[in-house]
Amino acid sequence: MPGLTLSAAGVLAGNPTAAGSFPLTVRVQDGSGQSASANFTLTVSAALSITVTPLAPGFVGAAYSQTFAATGGTGTLTWSLAAGSAPGLNLSAAGVLSGTPTTAGVFPLTVRVQDTAGQVTAGVFPLTVNSALPPITLTVTQPSTITDSPAPQMTLGQAYPVALSGTYRLTFTPNAAGLPTPFNNTAVQFVTGGTTATVAIPPNSTAAVPLPGVQLGTVAGTITVQLASLTAAGQPAPLPVTVPSVTITVPRLAPVIVPGSVRITGVTATGFQVFLDASSTPRDLVSASFTFTATSGTQLNGTSFTVSLASTSASWFVATNTDATANGGAFSLTFPFTFSGDTSALNTVSVTLTNSVGTSTAVTGGKN
Repeated sequence: MPGLTLSAAGVLAGNPTAAGSFPLTVRVQDGSGQSASANFTLTVSAALSITVTPLAPGFVGAAYSQTFAATGGTGTLTWSLAAGSAPGLNLSAAGVLSGTPTTAGVFPLTVRVQDTAGQVTAGVFPLTVNSALPPITLTVTQPSTITDSPAPQMTLGQAYPVALSGTYRLTFTPNAAGLPTPFNNTAVQFVTGGTTATVAIPPNSTAAVPLPGVQLGTVAGTITVQLASLTAAGQPAPLPVTVPSVTITVPRLAPVIVPGSVRITGVTATGFQVFLDASSTPRDLVSASFTFTATSGTQLNGTSFTVSLASTSASWFVATNTDATANGGAFSLTFPFTFSGDTSALNTVSVTLTNSVGTSTAVTGGKN
């Protein structure tokens, strides 16, 4: 048997170095030469030891669960608290420390475990329970154009000793015509991509933490930025917290023509087209106005035109038009014009669009 020896006086002693069942044949002889022997089986169990793992911190008001583990021992292990306690928590016989802490502080817990063979061991494990979370506020500067990417800021009401991680989610409610219900505005997302973003709050910090900027899309409505979950370092379960949120208004604006998109295309002896990209957050259009300029030394007969877009807009911005829905308030327009004369006289065209809110800034383009 590794680690044990049998003395002449019949004492089997030492420190076992291996666990298992060991068959032993023991022989004894007296002074006259008589002897006897017998077979024995010695069972050695591995020493019982609690696996030393620092306890994860707890938080007042947040569900807590930590499972203790041990090595060695025989049969079923039974756990108990030999000393100490943490208000709101209990240790089960299976070794699970769980509950909802009610008091902040550091609580030394003496944890005891016993196997079915009677081995017992214990250890002291300090548990830190942090105070309840301070209030969280969200603020944001409202956009003035659809090209803005406002970045909300998260602020803790007071310093907190543990690093935190907050996950935020975007939702959108439209304020524009011709949309299905529900409407999934895929253009509304964080600049980092997607409708969720996670930000880290360093320990003991009260500085405002910026979220990624929010892309507004091209549809008037309200974007809500809301805390989806808050976790603390060393605590995978979400913490209980009053859910803060902030709204971003995508305003109903006059149309916006994409700079550089206006161009004269498809010029032939009988006509040409004017192409442009634009958006209208209310998802409606009233008219388009065109002003042409002639190349130096030439002239054009008629340089200004206004085209009604009311009926075209009404048939395009409808909930059943999946192409229009997918593009939100963005669109491309191609206007055909008939022409006679020398096409080299065409130089540039300046375009404005009008919707139910107002008239766009003019954008000028030349022949493509």
